[in-house]
Amino acid sequence: MLKPKGQTAIIVTLIVMSASLVMAGGAASLITNEAKTSSIALKSLEAFYASEAGIEDALQRIISGKQIDNSETLSIGGATAAITITDSATESTISSEGLSSASHRTTEVVLDKTFTEASFYYGVHIGDGGLSMANNSQVVGNVYSNGNIIGNPGAAITNDVIVASGLSATPTFEWTANDTDQNFATASSNRDIAQSFTATSGGLINRISILLARAGSPSSNITAHIASD
Repeated sequence: MLKPKGQTAIIVTLIVMSASLVMAGGAASLITNEAKTSSIALKSLEAFYASEAGIEDALQRIISGKQIDNSETLSIGGATAAITITDSATESTISSEGLSSASHRTTEVVLDKTFTEASFYYGVHIGDGGLSMANNSQVVGNVYSNGNIIGNPGAAITNDVIVASGLSATPTFEWTANDTDQNFATASSNRDIAQSFTATSGGLINRISILLARAGSPSSNITAHIASD
């Protein structure tokens, strides 16, 4: 009696092919779902950035005194931002809806019209210590400082500069006489040095300057600490 070897081989081949097709279909479905998810995430991100851009554009035009309607539409790449502005005597409410394909993202800010401090759209706000700019350094934007602004040769600030009361040009306490040399950091036995001083008035210390002279070519940095006695 002959055994149906050919039929058995065909059946096995069909089973393997069916399993392969099922696996290929599952992989294709997974890839399609991943691509769809990535596309949705990208469109959502585009809508978010369009919404943010709408807020930035409206703020810039309001703060700089440029013309802007209560309803504006801004195109950013493949997305759009629908801007709505609601005004009152004391504030402006700015709402921006970003739209990219079927994705919507909305951002809203409230601009206080009664604020009297220095206002910058882009800038740097510096405390009492002030700003010291190295050679050829540059600040791109506005600068508001509570302390002095000192610029070395080539330093530049591209936009407006506002300085508050600043620090007095005359230090509250100083000692400039070079009475005695105090060598330190030349060996492990003198790696540390301390200097005490007593201020003539109370309050916060806004700035301390220490004048040091370097001998030779030290290879390490110096760390300074301020501590109470």
